[in-house]
Amino acid sequence: MHIIKELVKRIRNSGVRYNREIQVKPSCILWTDAGREWEPYIPMLRTEIPELLILGDYNPQDRTGPGIWLRYIIANTNPDVIIPEEYMPIIYIP
Repeated sequence: MHIIKELVKRIRNSGVRYNREIQVKPSCILWTDAGREWEPYIPMLRTEIPELLILGDYNPQDRTGPGIWLRYIIANTNPDVIIPEEYMPIIYIP
């Protein structure tokens, strides 16, 4: 379980590494996975990362949806999926 905790920490920390002098805070973290190597682990990571959203077919119970739906979630305009305030949304893009 230590590996999962470290993975979650590193993914979350990727959203705070930006140059505050010349950039604004990112609104989300994009996690691309062209080879779909992480896809088998996504169900397990959903329980550890409440802010994890997945690009795909619309299924709000699994926090999965098309791009426009993901934009609504990031903007906090959809009450179906709430991202905890202390976390930045993470968009997994297989």
